[in-house]
Amino acid sequence: MKSTLNKLGDLPRQFDIGKYDVTASFSPVDWLVNLEIRVLRKAMFANNLLGDGLDVAERFLDNPIIPAKQGLMDDIGLSKVANTRQVRNVSAFDELSATSWFAPEETRARDYVEAYQRAVAEPSTASDADMRLLFDTPAWKMHQDSNIAPNTEVAALVDLHASEEKVVEDFRQWFRETRAALGIADLKRRFNSVDFDRWHTNRVLAYSDLMFWVEASQRKITNQLIGVALFPDDYDVALADRIRKVVSPLASNVVAEAFTNALRSQILETERKSAKNVPDQNYVYAYLGPTKP
Repeated sequence: MKSTLNKLGDLPRQFDIGKYDVTASFSPVDWLVNLEIRVLRKAMFANNLLGDGLDVAERFLDNPIIPAKQGLMDDIGLSKVANTRQVRNVSAFDELSATSWFAPEETRARDYVEAYQRAVAEPSTASDADMRLLFDTPAWKMHQDSNIAPNTEVAALVDLHASEEKVVEDFRQWFRETRAALGIADLKRRFNSVDFDRWHTNRVLAYSDLMFWVEASQRKITNQLIGVALFPDDYDVALADRIRKVVSPLASNVVAEAFTNALRSQILETERKSAKNVPDQNYVYAYLGPTKP
């Protein structure tokens, strides 16, 4: 049974909420780097790819702020494209590459491929189940069902003969429904200083680091203790409720790949004339420690 942390003396000696005060003056790029590295840490830990999770957790508590120009490098790590524009044409390559699903050695979407082959070979004999599978299933759902790594982009068909008003209305409905189906946070506007101040005020980095340490050490912690650790100067406040209702859900949304990809895309657009100011989206494994093979 996991032991539960109940008092400040139970917290790791490396934890100091004062180390996070600098986030009050973070630039968008500072936020990007520090959130992205934590998204990577969480993913690697969940997939058992960190050498020593507890060691990584304590090193983050020792030095929690990652310099924007040091945290990411150009030649090693993981890379994921974040385009400056979030609506683009489906390219000829995108269209032609779909033929790879018919290769004999490719089996991940086999149910869909075989249904397609039956429908094309003799449409009149294709079963209702085949037709529903092919015509009622979005391509992103096929990828999801086939355990294919998800893409941050999904394709949609647009009838350019329709009125702009109708297309925009339909696109907005499709966009909201698809994003909800994929469990992606509902972002209705660009990030701004109000968001950055909210992340600082609610100590999302400190919360993420402390909770990662708790998980890596295989313990549990009360919301009250987290509240006292993150907001030591706040009195006559229901700290446990603040953690449960505000800080925890906010941190869950912010420290997520879909969220940081959206932030990166916005920054790339605003920094278009000086892209060198935005670190490449490749993570330094050395900062997280030796990885498991």
